[in-house]
Amino acid sequence: MILNAVSVLLPLRWIESVLVWCGVGSIPNAVLFQYLLRGSGFLLISIGVLIWVIAGDVVRYRPLVITIICIFLAGAPVSLWIDVLVGLPRWWCVLDVTICLVGGGLPLLLCVWPIKRTPDS
Repeated sequence: MILNAVSVLLPLRWIESVLVWCGVGSIPNAVLFQYLLRGSGFLLISIGVLIWVIAGDVVRYRPLVITIICIFLAGAPVSLWIDVLVGLPRWWCVLDVTICLVGGGLPLLLCVWPIKRTPDS
């Protein structure tokens, strides 16, 4: 997510060199591809800011927290399907699925984990 988010700011030559280093080939020189690359980066930055705001008051935004958890957990098989479909390296597939499972599983665990209350509260 962070790597895609920085695509908004980096020169195209840098992005291409990182992708070639990762073993996924070079970027097509198409205007639509560049638009999608930078637009998805901006979208990820925006979602990150939204999650940051929601994290400030998780009780108030509980339905949104649960929705974000579900999106991340559903994203694991969807990401795997997309990654395999386009032929990304195995390590990339594992990384995508792991990020989605941790990004959804950790908050889910914190939501259902029993809270020990002190007698004062």
